[in-house]
Amino acid sequence: MQTFEGKGFHLVDSVYRDRPNLAGTGVTVSSEDFLTKNPGFAPTWQKLHTDAVRYAKAHWEEYLRFELGNSKAPEAPVRAAANPDGYSEEPFPADVVELLTGTRAFLVDQGSIKSDFDLETWFQRPSGDKNP
Repeated sequence: MQTFEGKGFHLVDSVYRDRPNLAGTGVTVSSEDFLTKNPGFAPTWQKLHTDAVRYAKAHWEEYLRFELGNSKAPEAPVRAAANPDGYSEEPFPADVVELLTGTRAFLVDQGSIKSDFDLETWFQRPSGDKNP
């Protein structure tokens, strides 16, 4: 977005600013078969993710240099788009669960998902994590 604005395009609408209930989120998915065969994977992945987010937030400039090294975009837009608050240390923050719930409902309503399901059954929550 910032790259286009830097080229003179005007931002008419922003999902994050104007329609946060339509925003997307990133998730890591795996097959049930893989998780059954590798029961330690989910908790290990979640710990590595949490540690990486903590490190990136604590070393933000270093993280930005990493992002810049992997991006073809100019530095200014990458820096402008970077937001440490956009990275959560917890595996399933309530706002992400809400977005995923809305996405699932939309896909069910559109017929893209043949039968509804309980999203909670898909989460590999850490022991003791009782997010609503």
